[in-house]
Amino acid sequence: MERARVSGPLLLVGGVAYFVDLFLRWGPGGAGLASFSGWDIQLVLASGEAVLVLILVELARIGGIWRTPTASLLTCFLAAATAILGLSGLVHLRWGGLYHLKFGSFGYGSWIGLLLALVLALGAALRLDEHRPSSPPPS
Repeated sequence: MERARVSGPLLLVGGVAYFVDLFLRWGPGGAGLASFSGWDIQLVLASGEAVLVLILVELARIGGIWRTPTASLLTCFLAAATAILGLSGLVHLRWGGLYHLKFGSFGYGSWIGLLLALVLALGAALRLDEHRPSSPPPS
């Protein structure tokens, strides 16, 4: 039951921080190089949309408007999708697509995004663990 108190604030604060992080510099910038934010990377753009829905559903849960198991599982899946898309965007920055950046060229926003994607993945795992039955069913 202790984890039930942790996952909600973790998902909400982590989601808001990730959303704000998408406005920061994810690309190298400086010395004639073009700088770009998280919103300029296609996979990360999709994670921004997912995290916005996560924030709204979690606010509805905290406000007592939609406190069902469905809403709880929805926030779990949205947090997991945000984490997967955010991490995929970082992989895409390094090895695929247009940029092919070295890790040293990543902007500070991408490193913060990596940390926050892992926080959201942890929140999703905690939320999913809340749905696990506490005792095994009788046989």
